[in-house]
Amino acid sequence: MKVIIHYEKRGENQDLTVSVYLFRYIRIYKLNLVEYMQTKIEEYLKGNYSKFFSTKSYINYKNSAKIIWNRIEKFKKHIYINSLDLKLHLGTGDPAVTALLYGLIYSILPNIVYFVHQFITIKKHYYRILPQFDSSATNISLTCEMMIHPVFVVYQYFITKRRLKDDKFESTSH
Repeated sequence: MKVIIHYEKRGENQDLTVSVYLFRYIRIYKLNLVEYMQTKIEEYLKGNYSKFFSTKSYINYKNSAKIIWNRIEKFKKHIYINSLDLKLHLGTGDPAVTALLYGLIYSILPNIVYFVHQFITIKKHYYRILPQFDSSATNISLTCEMMIHPVFVVYQYFITKRRLKDDKFESTSH
């Protein structure tokens, strides 16, 4: 299973999409997170709270967090970033500031990639930073292609669900 997270900012427009592909080529789900969050916030502000909050909860959240954290630690072995692609057009209007930012970003970026690589394996990474000395427009495009083993995802889902269910029965019996 392949998950592609794409963020793009051009001027004032921001676009964050998540696409899920089965067998690397068949897209089964695509979601624009910016539009989705805007609609959810609008629904919330209109006063339709029935979809958002539940007053009854029988889940022990402390134990649930422990179970989910434990599952995430095991899950990290079965997920990796196949490619990380960053394109940045950097322009501040002042050539000296643009040059300083260009050098600063280019020196920090490998450290960030190394830091992320400690938690999730990154197979390929590309970053292109293009300084625009004559303009004041900054555009950024980030594409992350993650590979996940779907069998392990299903297995972890059932294990987590079973442990949460067992925890629910234990917490109600006391």
